[in-house]
Amino acid sequence: MRRLRGIAAAGLLLSAGCLKFEGQLSLKEDGSGTLELSYSLAEQTITQIEAMHKLRHDMEVAANTNAPAMQSVGFDHYLFNPQKDEIMTKLKEYESLGIVVEKMDMKSMDIRRNVNLKIRFESLSALAKTDFFQAFGFSVTKDAQGNYVLERSPSGPTTAVKPDLSDPETLRVLSPLLNGFSVAFTVNAPTRILRTTAPITAPYSASWRFDFDRDPTALSALQNQRFQLVIEGRGLTLPNVQLPAREKESVQHTGGK
Repeated sequence: MRRLRGIAAAGLLLSAGCLKFEGQLSLKEDGSGTLELSYSLAEQTITQIEAMHKLRHDMEVAANTNAPAMQSVGFDHYLFNPQKDEIMTKLKEYESLGIVVEKMDMKSMDIRRNVNLKIRFESLSALAKTDFFQAFGFSVTKDAQGNYVLERSPSGPTTAVKPDLSDPETLRVLSPLLNGFSVAFTVNAPTRILRTTAPITAPYSASWRFDFDRDPTALSALQNQRFQLVIEGRGLTLPNVQLPAREKESVQHTGGK
């Protein structure tokens, strides 16, 4: 039973296999800026995700554990089953924080659902209160030299059920879900980047890319990636931002060196 539950939890974690996601955070000197999210996933993947949620829930009930209610958690609902009206309603809640939607397009093409979103924000501290920043954002602190550190810890906590990718049965179940999986994220900084863990860099930008079709370890690399960049602090007035601790149940539902 524990092995089956592990496969079900892994399925929830990896069922975004057909997901193609790109994010871009562009900052200005005063902490304002824009956030762009573009993602695409197959309609079949949406159905698979819902089935995985139900499978995991049923297994936890059978194992007499405290099974969560059958509902989506936080930002995942908008990411893995996007509906334009629902997304716009959610974003409207953030208008009082100085967050403005500049672009919101959603189209269904070739049995895929494609979403393009761009928002403008007045302050990082306000943006940090949103679901999507908690899902993809960075903490921001100032170091002893007066430079700013943007950082996000790996997303694979020790409390979560992790798939054993060396197990043939686990691989058999999960491999079809990974085809086409890709995630990319870029930060455009207002000052020079002094150091970063990003493999793709320019003087004012840092990018991370994870593509399963090119690298079979991409999903594992994403889960264990430590995102960090240190930017020159002179002339900047960025707020201190701390990401909230992610609860165990939320991480297990959702599935970063």
